[in-house]
Amino acid sequence: MTWSLAVLAFFVHIDAQNDPWAAIGAALVVGFALWFVVTQARRRDIRRQERRDGIDRRPRNW
Repeated sequence: MTWSLAVLAFFVHIDAQNDPWAAIGAALVVGFALWFVVTQARRRDIRRQERRDGIDRRPRNW
């Protein structure tokens, strides 16, 4: 176990056999966080590609 995981394990202890809802909740939180990060990265990549293609949503006043 790496050092960072050992630190997290010190603060968070979930016994899935006694209380499965805590483990399910933790899995949902981690899954939502990963979904959010991936969605933001995809949006950023789409915006970068649009700027490279010359498609700009901002109006130009010249």
